[in-house]
Amino acid sequence: MAAIGRADLPKRRLARRRSSRLKNILPWFDRPDALDAVCRHGRSREEATLLEKWIRDGYVIVEDCVDPADIDAMVATLDGLWDAPRPIPNLTLLGLREKLDGEQRDLAHGALLALDPATRRRMRRASDWRIHGFHYVNGPARRIFWNRRLRAIASRIFGRPARPIAAINFMTGTRPLCDTLPVRQATAAPSGWTGPNAPAVLRRPSPGRVSARTPSELRSDPQSID
Repeated sequence: MAAIGRADLPKRRLARRRSSRLKNILPWFDRPDALDAVCRHGRSREEATLLEKWIRDGYVIVEDCVDPADIDAMVATLDGLWDAPRPIPNLTLLGLREKLDGEQRDLAHGALLALDPATRRRMRRASDWRIHGFHYVNGPARRIFWNRRLRAIASRIFGRPARPIAAINFMTGTRPLCDTLPVRQATAAPSGWTGPNAPAVLRRPSPGRVSARTPSELRSDPQSID
């Protein structure tokens, strides 16, 4: 049986999919009657409490979803990228520079390891570096990305199936991400989850969008959830 790709789908079907995504309709939790609608979206008292917090506060904390062992393994790999014994195929580090005001560039992991140790140390100190799609090349990141329970929770919040569509990892600082999540692991809209340790925090920074902050980030910057 031959695989069918997007190019094989009828143009009318593709147009129908696009139009269904582009309708300017607020999600149920951003509507004026959202709190009244909780009983229709929550299947239990626990879910109703979670949805009410999402509506009132814009974020929820979900306990025991992400395996801490996967977090530790992924972070260990990220920490070791600069001095790894061998390159990871198909991995590119973005936003590298040798000095704070230097021009940024992207390097394949193999090209990075080919540099002398002193240059790598300078680049690591000066760069606000990041990685896109780490789940494609790292098993623990992949398991976090496809976490079924968090996907189910995000689907319940959105009132429709949610799926991760992108990932970004970075080790320096945080930034407001509307379609990705800050990290130790980030996955993307319409569902997302993260954390250097469980629990994960799902956050809604603006109507219809999702990102996440880790509990340690929230403690250090409590205003970030407003």
